Amino acid sequence: MTERMTNTELAGLLGLSHVQIHRIRRGTRGVSIEAMVRIQHVLGWSITDQVAARTRGKYAAGFEEAVSRYAAARETDVGPAEERSPTDPHRVD
Repeated sequence: MTERMTNTELAGLLGLSHVQIHRIRRGTRGVSIEAMVRIQHVLGWSITDQVAARTRGKYAAGFEEAVSRYAAARETDVGPAEERSPTDPHRVD
């Protein structure tokens, strides 16, 4: 089972602050176009789908789905979490 990525992990991955990630996850603030571009590039969630989710008031839920898909794909590519290096989650020891 895929563990939920932390705000700090996502911040580093997306080049955003952990505060921005917290606000995205809570749905307390709008998301900038720059952040949407980064999310599309890294997580594969299209800007079109992000805008649609934001319009429907479902951005936070859509973001979590995109993060879950990314994490599941990463786990499949790398192997089970217990085989990963504790210092570099992308490297298998």
